[in-house]
Amino acid sequence: MMYRKLRYYWLQHRNPKWIFPSAGRGRRGDDRKRMGVSEIPIGKGSLQKAFHDALGLTSIRKKRH
Repeated sequence: MMYRKLRYYWLQHRNPKWIFPSAGRGRRGDDRKRMGVSEIPIGKGSLQKAFHDALGLTSIRKKRH
């Protein structure tokens, strides 16, 4: 199931270099279009926040990193 979600995410932007490309700062139009041509990956802080938010939705209580 996770594979399908990751594939769907990638199909939204189709960046040839990054699975998790940076959309840049702020909201300047279509995020998916910008992510499709981004030359840099998603920022470390953004990825950490998404990771911790996702873990908060689970029953996992072990130390995570």
